[in-house]
Amino acid sequence: MKKQILSFLFVLGLGLFMTNTAFADNEPSVSTGFSTTYKVTNNSTNGKWTGGTPTYLWALTGANGTDWSANGGSGLDNTIDQVILWKKAGTYTFTVTATDVYGCLTEPITMSVTVTDAQICIDNRTSGGNPPANTTLCSLIANSTSPSNPGTVDGGTGDNIVFHVLITGGVANGNYTVNYTVTKGASTYNGSEDVTVDGSGNTDHEITVSYVGGSSPLPAIFTNDSGADETIVTSLTSLKIGAETIDIKCDSSTGITTFNSILHTTPIISF
Repeated sequence: MKKQILSFLFVLGLGLFMTNTAFADNEPSVSTGFSTTYKVTNNSTNGKWTGGTPTYLWALTGANGTDWSANGGSGLDNTIDQVILWKKAGTYTFTVTATDVYGCLTEPITMSVTVTDAQICIDNRTSGGNPPANTTLCSLIANSTSPSNPGTVDGGTGDNIVFHVLITGGVANGNYTVNYTVTKGASTYNGSEDVTVDGSGNTDHEITVSYVGGSSPLPAIFTNDSGADETIVTSLTSLKIGAETIDIKCDSSTGITTFNSILHTTPIISF
């Protein structure tokens, strides 16, 4: 009889909750790439809980290392809480049982977690959006003989590539790094920009790529002495949260993941 009472009281007091208050209690959700702590509690009922410190048995659907990573990669353990890094979108279910110091078992409890991929696109909406700007560029030239701007590099107007990235479905107030490439021929520049999404998990962030203060090979990418127009390709490559890199996923109704800019050749005049 004592065993039945202990088990019953423990079941009454045992419940799953998330330490991150940003998620709902009943149907928690999270975005891939983020770590979240999940915890059970063995609160006493009417002061009658006398089972000491339990040992917990955790189970989680999916595969450790592929769908999620538990406790830094070591796997699920028998402690009261687990730190889960979500790697793949899907719906997963926790199942937890506990054994008290007398060997009495609880009934299992479960909780489902929905994991979604954050969507990231380059905004190309012509109505109410921000399509890429300055997609027609002038080649850089060395104006060493220009009296108004001696010794500088200047291609005229439109030297910057400007585009907006839209992140939707991310974690509210989450910090992301947007990785992108700018390529012309054999020259590729790998760029990155830190972005914080708003309280709803969305953001609209402007990125400017310019040769001004830019590292190699940006000057080469923005230079065209070929005698014909050349194409610069700007592409999103990945979304990063901490040490976790997420593949780019973009809803085509929202935007694109790559666009082209035309780089005109250097014009020539002579006497």
